[in-house]
Amino acid sequence: MSILLPSVRIAQIAERPYPAPAINESALGGNTQRYVRAGLRWEFVVSLTHLPQADWQNWADLERTDADFLLPIDQTELDVGDPGSPLVNGAGQGGTSLAIDGLNPGYQVQKAQWFSIVTGARRYAYKVNTAQTGDGTLSIRPMLRVSPNDNDVVELAQPYLQGIVVDFPGFTALRKHRAPLTFTIRERV
Repeated sequence: MSILLPSVRIAQIAERPYPAPAINESALGGNTQRYVRAGLRWEFVVSLTHLPQADWQNWADLERTDADFLLPIDQTELDVGDPGSPLVNGAGQGGTSLAIDGLNPGYQVQKAQWFSIVTGARRYAYKVNTAQTGDGTLSIRPMLRVSPNDNDVVELAQPYLQGIVVDFPGFTALRKHRAPLTFTIRERV
């Protein structure tokens, strides 16, 4: 079961790939190399402001250990417009490209725009590397972790990060509200 988290009282979100790419430095002064592991996914470090009682109750599900969570990915800095009804165009895709169709004519998918793909009962979040106008093939990051099925839903207008909450410190009760806190939500493999 996935629980939809609210989007109120979020002070900031730090988006980062997980696990971080490994750096290999030669002890003898050779090349420095970066290793990007297969299965790279996203984790968001979410900082909340103080939570009045009504807002705290909306966030209380963070204490649950039996569920996945859905965090709406905020794209207010982009004008994502109305993409139409985008779908995966063809099964068996892999790597850092994704063919999609169902976009409104002339719709432009923007560089750094988030989207999620719903495959089975799971969502996988990705970011666009280069702008694309209309139906076609998106260059994405990270690489596809699961090969989507033909006609799986592509959520461009409102993408979500689905995952588990880690590094949750708990709520600190203050007079009439809860103290600010920071937690991490990480996509599952």
